[in-house]
Amino acid sequence: MHNSLHSYGRKSLTPKTKKLIPFVDVTAMVNLSFLLILFFMLQSFIQKPQALDLELPDKNSVTCGGSNIISYIEGWRTITIILGKNNEVITYQGQINDPIEFPKRFKLDSESFKTYLLQKGNEFCSRVNNPIKEKLFINLKPSDYSKYSDLVTTIDLINTVIQTNYSINELNKLENKMVVQNAKTSL
Repeated sequence: MHNSLHSYGRKSLTPKTKKLIPFVDVTAMVNLSFLLILFFMLQSFIQKPQALDLELPDKNSVTCGGSNIISYIEGWRTITIILGKNNEVITYQGQINDPIEFPKRFKLDSESFKTYLLQKGNEFCSRVNNPIKEKLFINLKPSDYSKYSDLVTTIDLINTVIQTNYSINELNKLENKMVVQNAKTSL
């Protein structure tokens, strides 16, 4: 039998199939990406930055006979916590030059440190008229020997044991000398 390639106007019995080119429709993916970008942009604007009201006394505000009374009046309101080596903290009350309470050393995770903070919070509340408005002030001072995790643990401990104000500051020369001496001896 003879097969001819010519169809002479008739349709062929086996139609030729078109090759389909595969493609992915990314329209939904683009929409989703824009929605995610919009969500994260709006979410970042919704959270307002939180600031800490820091009220420190003016050094020149009250003097008597050439000496500054503010350090003696406000000294009992201030506790300094210095973070040292191996989870150790050094605390004192008042100014480092003339402390109301001499420096004490504690382990950060010890019960004695928690008891110390609770005791100081109770002493402060008994001395002020309005403990809700007037709060104890804690200066946190990390040393070169301390770890970031110690700072976070201390802040968590302060927030759970006593609700108070705190600030994170740098060590002065006398405090740095004290930390170096204490780093040589273990608790």
